[in-house]
Parts: sequence; C-alpha cells; structure tokens
Amino acid sequence: MTVNRHLLQSLARKSCPVKRPSINRTLCPFSSRISTDRPKPYQSIPGPEPFPLIGNTWRYLPLIGEYDIEKTPENGEANLRKFGPLVRENLFGSFSILHVFDPIDMESIFRNEGKYPNRRSHRALLKYRHDRPELYSSGGLFPENGEAWYRLRKLIQTILLNQSQINQFIPAIDSIADQMVSNICQLRESNGSIDDLMPHLYKWALETNGRVFVGQPLDCLNLKGSKESLDLIHAIHETHEAILTTELAAIDLWKYFPTSDYKRLVKSQDTMGNIISKYIDKEKNRSSKYSDDGSQSIASQLLENPEASDRDVFTLIMDLFLAGFDTTAFVVGFTLYHLSSHQLYQERVRSELIKLLPKKSDQITVDTLKEMKYLKACVKESLRVNPFSIGTGRVANKEMTLSGYNVPEGTMIIVQNQVACKQESNFPQADQFIPERWLQEKKKTSPFTILPFGYGARMCIGRRLSETEIYVLTAKILRNYRIEYDNDKPFRSKTRFINVPDGPLKLRFIDLPN
Repeated sequence: MTVNRHLLQSLARKSCPVKRPSINRTLCPFSSRISTDRPKPYQSIPGPEPFPLIGNTWRYLPLIGEYDIEKTPENGEANLRKFGPLVRENLFGSFSILHVFDPIDMESIFRNEGKYPNRRSHRALLKYRHDRPELYSSGGLFPENGEAWYRLRKLIQTILLNQSQINQFIPAIDSIADQMVSNICQLRESNGSIDDLMPHLYKWALETNGRVFVGQPLDCLNLKGSKESLDLIHAIHETHEAILTTELAAIDLWKYFPTSDYKRLVKSQDTMGNIISKYIDKEKNRSSKYSDDGSQSIASQLLENPEASDRDVFTLIMDLFLAGFDTTAFVVGFTLYHLSSHQLYQERVRSELIKLLPKKSDQITVDTLKEMKYLKACVKESLRVNPFSIGTGRVANKEMTLSGYNVPEGTMIIVQNQVACKQESNFPQADQFIPERWLQEKKKTSPFTILPFGYGARMCIGRRLSETEIYVLTAKILRNYRIEYDNDKPFRSKTRFINVPDGPLKLRFIDLPN
C-alpha cells in the first residue's frame, strides 16, 4: 500500500527532448561530481525546449502531441538519454518540474527534506475534504503538508509501521489467502486457465485490508458477487481516475465550479464515505474491541486513542482504503507473471516453501515469513522491473545543489526511480528478471535507486502491511499451484496516477501434490 500517488500530475507531462545539444553524462550511482565553487543557475539545467506560455504541455495533447501520457517511463528514459541525469521541464508560465535520475542526487533530496516533507498532490481531494469539515479533520495524508500532515501521520504510524502490530493480523491474512486459493480452483477453466486474474486480486486485497482496517469481512471474495463490495472497488478506482484528471488539467477550473471530473470525484468519495462509515460505526458499537482471532483493527485502535477525534478516524480509514488495495494487487500480479515466465525461479521459490510449509494446508506464521528469503527476493526484483509508481514527488523545502546546479526552494521535483532501476550502470542486465541479485552479500548499487515505498518521514505508511499481504498470498498460491503464463503478449503496465496493468493477466494454474 502506498501513498506515492501524487506523481502523475507531473509525470504525465514529462517530455522527450528536442532542439537541444546532447549532453553526455554517465548515470552511475557513484559517479564523480564536477566540483565548482558556485552552482550553475537553475535555468541552465538542460531540458526540452518550451513554447512561449504553454511550455511543453502541448507535447501530451491528443493528435498534435508527440508523447503518450500513459508511457511516462519511456518519456523519462528519452529525457535521460538526451539531456543527462538532471532535466528541467517547463510546463506552462513559470511552472517547471525537475526530473532527477541520479541516485546521488536522489539521496541529497531525501536527506534535505526535513521534518515536514512537502509534496503537491491530490489537490481536488483536499478541496473536497476541506468543504466538509463536519466529516473530515483535514485533507488527509495524501494532500496535506506541514503540521496538519504531521499530526495525522503520528496518529497512524505507531500502528502501521510497527511490525509486531502487523504480525497480529497474519492469521486473518493467511485465512483470506486460503480463500483466494480456493477461489482460483473454482474460477479456472478445464485447462486450468483464468482469463484475467487482476480483478480477483483487487477483491482479495480489499477483503484483506477490510479485515485489518475495520475488523470485519467485506464479502469481496464471494463468487456470487457482493454489490456493496463491488461498489466500493468501483468508487476507489473512480476516485483515483478523478484525482488524476483534475491534477492533469491545464487550468484548475474545478477550484471555481464543479467540473465533470470534480463531480466524478464527489460522487465516488460520497459512495466510499457512506460504505466505510457504516463499518467504522460497527467498530464503535462492538461489545469487544478484539476480533475472534485476537487482533484489534486499525479503526478500533484509533478509536481508543484520546488524541484522535472521530473525524480523524474517518479521515485516516478513508485514506487507508484509498491507498491500500490496487498497489498490493499490482505487486502480486507482476510477481506471479515473472515467476510464471521463469519456471526455474518459480521452482526455487517452491523448494523454499515446501521446506517451510510441508503441507499445502499449513498456516504461515511470523517465523515462516522470516525464512522466505528467496520469495522476498523475487518480490523485490518484481518491484524493480515493474514498480507500482515511477518514483517519488517532492517540493524542495529549501535551496539545494544537485549535480552542480542550484535548485531553488519551492521547486517541484520528481525522483525517477523507475527509469534509474533500468540502467545498466545501476543494475547489470537491468532488463532481466534476476532475483539472485538481492541475495548477494555485496551490493554496489545505492539504496536510493530503488524506493518502491518511498523514503523517510513520508514513506508509504502501509509498507509493512502491504509486504506481509504480498508475501502470504504469493506463497500460498505457489505452494498450491504451478503457474504458467497463458498469453502471447507480455504483461505490461501503463501510467495513470500510479502504474496499472495494461491488459489481462492470463495464467494457468496446475494443481501440485500435497
């Protein structure tokens, strides 16, 4: 689960260069720096040539534009090749975005972000919530900055960033994974194939998160279909799409009157709020604060906190549902794709799992999770090759120097991890899926090259929960089935607010002996 969704508002406008001399720089995590007494001015950072007033926004317009906004990493790769590891893109007026590809610069950005990392994101959601102070205590974890963000973050991070707190949910996560495994058996055709596993992974992720967030089943894995759960999934998807379109608007008309995109956001958020508020109310009125398995939901823990108001609880639970299910499903989907396409690696994972889970029906525990080292390497490699976001966005809190250039306070920055992860200078055989690279003792690549969950004070709040859910379900599926990719076309992603699958995930599931 992640909170890195602010990226597309700028990322989608990234462009490939024209009419500029090529700059030969080597993108290397430990590349040498040109020492200068005085940093070069920000305006001298290379980048695509802008038009007056409209800047480079025209490049992404239908028909006349030269770039596809759904292929953000490809645009970033072209910028890197043309201009080097630091690229300034003028969009419109005086607004520009700085794209950063060098891990050394990435580290400098995160080391200088301070107590309140700043970002520019989810602005329409901020308006929606500020217009409803009777429901929301603030704009929430996504759009807020400064003290308002920090106060809300403190309320939730002591729960979600504490692994021992996450461990209490492992029995429930394991049980829901078993249900998903059973569903696969019923969903597959006579040859073992499922035409598209992704919709079922979304339902699994939402069901799992529901049990953790509000301590109750959401009925998402009911094969007959649950209207409320389907409405909730649709509302979350619609919210993300509406946030994306409002962020990408050349003029923020939604600030002044309800545009169609803003109305879409209102409708989807109202639907989400109506459903989720019912579950929170049930948590308030439960006779016991603990579920049958002994766990205490996130909502229940927040309701016990004297520093958290009812509006805080509602705001945070809404944020968690927004952030938590599509990214987790994405990671499981691409991990299964890579392992189904590399049977040798799949067998190595299974050998590890058979030792830890001698029977297919064995439950996963805290101890067995700790020992799934090869499986975790496969997940991390999948996150390198197919991350769920292209990187991290920040607004510079203070003036800094990157690659010998001055970067003023207030500059919009995009840390381009997805592109950096595909460079040979950072990862040999970068286009290949090689899990073993994460099991080597000596790692020459900067840790700032791959940051799927972000870094620092604003790191994805749901990282530990998301990783636990991913490991458990992936292990359960691979312990029960041999999987094969059943499509002639590769399984790829495209960029929306985050990366999303660009086509169906068609897999064949073959039963294994116990």
